Amino acid sequence: MTQIKRIIGLAWTLYILTACTATDQGASNSAPMPVPTSHPFLNAESTPTDEQTEGSFDGASAAAGGAILNPSVAEGESGVVIAWVTSAHAIGSIAYGQTEQYEIGEMHDDLALTQHAFVLTGLEPETTYYYRITSVDSATNAASTLDGSFETVRQSPVIDVWYGLEQSFGQNGTPQRWVNILGRVFDTEGVSSLAYSLNGQPSQPLSIGPDMRRLAEAGDFNVDIARDDLLSGENEMLLTAVDILGNQAVVTVTINYENDTIWPGMYEIDWPLVSNVQDVVEVVDGLWDVDEEGIRTAEPGYNRMLVVGDVAWTDYEAAVPVIVHDVLFDEGSGGSPGLGFFARWTGHTDIPEAGWQPRIGWQPFGAIAWYRWDTPEMGFLRLEGMFNDVADMPVDLPALEQRYIFKLRVETLDNGESRYSFKVWPDEEPEPDDWDLVNEMRGLPNGSLALVAHQVDASFGDVTITQLAPPAPFPFLPDLTSLDSFNMLTLPLTGTIPITTTEPITESGSLPCSLCIASIPGAIRDTLLVKPAGFVADVPNVRLFAVRRLG
Repeated sequence: MTQIKRIIGLAWTLYILTACTATDQGASNSAPMPVPTSHPFLNAESTPTDEQTEGSFDGASAAAGGAILNPSVAEGESGVVIAWVTSAHAIGSIAYGQTEQYEIGEMHDDLALTQHAFVLTGLEPETTYYYRITSVDSATNAASTLDGSFETVRQSPVIDVWYGLEQSFGQNGTPQRWVNILGRVFDTEGVSSLAYSLNGQPSQPLSIGPDMRRLAEAGDFNVDIARDDLLSGENEMLLTAVDILGNQAVVTVTINYENDTIWPGMYEIDWPLVSNVQDVVEVVDGLWDVDEEGIRTAEPGYNRMLVVGDVAWTDYEAAVPVIVHDVLFDEGSGGSPGLGFFARWTGHTDIPEAGWQPRIGWQPFGAIAWYRWDTPEMGFLRLEGMFNDVADMPVDLPALEQRYIFKLRVETLDNGESRYSFKVWPDEEPEPDDWDLVNEMRGLPNGSLALVAHQVDASFGDVTITQLAPPAPFPFLPDLTSLDSFNMLTLPLTGTIPITTTEPITESGSLPCSLCIASIPGAIRDTLLVKPAGFVADVPNVRLFAVRRLG
């Protein structure tokens, strides 16, 4: 058994071995463990020597007890690893420092072992460190090496791409307008810039967390790539990080993309059968782990989000078990914690706030159905729309580590609005007949389902979705930047033919077409371009959407 001991300090940088001197006395049949000179961080000229270890015992007692065999130094996942073997169970220790006085300190095993390994972290770059190994067996036989040394060197930034260097999107359908490549970048000296390029196109800058929004932790990044910018088939994305000293790291991510599939309307996820998260959902934000309870937020934070379904979906019903493990209060901006669904999701926008990378706007959408903790002592079930349409009810705080079922129904009404129905109940109880909340609201007519954990450590269980109406043949994907009044976003019309004009509508204006007139009541301070939700003939109540501010 190898026991790893860690010294916690500053994050380790990059290490190169320049010397390792130690063998044992009284164990002439053993050879030093060779230094793996093929390791990218090792100096090829560095090899162990055959000098004798110091000790106050004879060869026989050393062979029977604390003899030190095969010492080695190598770069590990979180620092320099110094390891050795003893000929019998012994307590191992290591003293180290920047001088031969080993001023940093000493670590030791808690148990008598034959295999010993210690991880040294918090080391400074481009610095020589000295160390000495000591082992003491149960008979108090002791052995120690001559001084060993190694040198740390400077490391390029480390780019950790979550969910792999080859990722696939669109094989199930299109749940939102973007694909998201997420990860974390790190450098001891500090990262000065991070950028990406897609298929050889000019480089685009990326933000580095934390930003009190979607980039929750230090070094987090989220590349939001428009699906329209992807080629059908294989795409190559280069991530380039540069630290403040000019050291550079480049990582290649292969993005496989399909764009001719609509997500099945009758859909289930059985998490124990899932080996790759992106096979069954698309991750919009956050690091997630699949475990026996389902899929869980590995790092809770601002709007950790998964999406399932298609932007073409219109009416559907979804049931998902959830477990609350912890609730985070006072964890930055973004309002009080919440857990539940975004219905009719099509992707982030610049509404209500522009200028962020990744985008942080969540409007327009259909509805938000979730449990919201207003305080640690008080919570509500809520159905929230885009236009301050809120239905809520106070409920008991969900018990931690208890499974509940969240169920949502989305239905389109004849008047152009939609009915959203939401209920929650403990898993061990039968499903109640009535919905807890029902709200009829205006909003997007189509979109996928987003599972959202905002400042909540939670697990989503097996997902069951039932389609209630066919998908939209021409789903509306809003291209919104900013509007002065969301009340102007949805314009119900009476007409039977498509509206295809790009003529701007001005204050209190109207847009004529061959068989109908679109009137906009009230004042709009800026000229807006409008277009219909879909080019569908012979459908009454055609809907217009304000799309983009002109100029």
